[in-house]
Amino acid sequence: MARCTWDDGRGNWGVKGVELAQLSPNAYGALYKLHNIERMAEAVHAQRDPEHASYLLMDLLEELGLHGEVPHAEA
Repeated sequence: MARCTWDDGRGNWGVKGVELAQLSPNAYGALYKLHNIERMAEAVHAQRDPEHASYLLMDLLEELGLHGEVPHAEA
C-alpha cells in the first residue's frame, strides 16, 4: 500500500507535496484523519497475530465510522 502521508516516528507528520501550515483547520483535520487511517491500516497489515489483527481492524472500522464485527481468524 502506498501511503499519501508520512511520519518520522517522533510525532512529526505530513502529506507528500502539501504545506500543512497553509491549510484551513478543516483541511488539516481531514488530512490528519487520513494519516491516522493509513497508520492504522499499516499496523493491521504488519500484524502477524490474527487475534490482535482483528482488534486492530475493529479500531480501524471505528475510525472510518463503520460499525460491524470482524471475525477472529483461525490460526
